[in-house]
Amino acid sequence: MAEIRRKLVIVGDGACGKTCLLIVFSKGTFPE
Repeated sequence: MAEIRRKLVIVGDGACGKTCLLIVFSKGTFPE
């Protein structure tokens, strides 16, 4: 079975939590 590859573009200003969103999406846990 072929590997599925995805690309994700996150856009927003510095106060909207883009890094936390990416961590939750990839690891499933919210950083403390």
